[in-house]
Amino acid sequence: MRKIKIIIDSTSDLGKEVYEKHDIEIVPIYVILGDNTYKDYYEMDSTKMFAYTEETGIYPKTAAASPLWIYKVFKKYYDEGYDIIYTGISSKLSSTYSTALTAAREIDPNEERIFLFDSENLSTGVGLLVLKIIKYRDQGLSAKEIRDKVKELVPNVKTQFTLNTLEYMQKGGRCSAVVRYAVAAFRFKPVIKVNDGLLEVARKPIGFKRSINSMLLDAENAFPTADQDAIFVTYSSYGDWVDYLVTELKKIGYKNVYTTLAGATICTHCGPQCVGILYIDN
Repeated sequence: MRKIKIIIDSTSDLGKEVYEKHDIEIVPIYVILGDNTYKDYYEMDSTKMFAYTEETGIYPKTAAASPLWIYKVFKKYYDEGYDIIYTGISSKLSSTYSTALTAAREIDPNEERIFLFDSENLSTGVGLLVLKIIKYRDQGLSAKEIRDKVKELVPNVKTQFTLNTLEYMQKGGRCSAVVRYAVAAFRFKPVIKVNDGLLEVARKPIGFKRSINSMLLDAENAFPTADQDAIFVTYSSYGDWVDYLVTELKKIGYKNVYTTLAGATICTHCGPQCVGILYIDN
């Protein structure tokens, strides 16, 4: 059996330690700040990005990964004899996946050694699937077997997060000015869920704490059937709400609770003081 290379885009938000430990190659999404463009993960992170916006008043934008970068990465490992498995941010939120699919078919037209699937998710919603890829690779499954098994889990990933501000999302074109105004006027702190690869407002509690507790209630209800390998608390900026969620999830019974800081691509749209709970519900 050939060796397997895992390639993902920079939105998976698992962190450098995980990527280096498991020899994962990162394809960067681009973050645009004013007249400058930066590679997410390699050149830009959420802390630098928020500081720039606070100082200049200029909001960030994003652009899909470079077709040439993706092609070169795929070709490099293909020529080195690897089988490749790739996933990344939902194809309905970025053109990066379709770009990867095009590159893969140019290099491996018969789909014999490069295997892709659409995560239909973002951030550690993708990361949860990547952890399963790692698990199955280390168990000795082939790249095709891994792709097929993990692809079946895609509909079971539960991603929800709450926002303190919709300013970033509105500037990035993910919500209208009318919606942002309504949220600000009535102090709604919306809970956003990923459904079928797209973002939707699931609930509109009044106040950040109520919004957080509504996510906890979902996680509690899901506990009997939730996958216990990992549950993530992912945030755009640290605050006591992170520790609160970790403590409450452990009280529910989740043992493998991990925290991650979202990267610049995700934070471009969610802004500061955003936090989410992400898990697989079987």
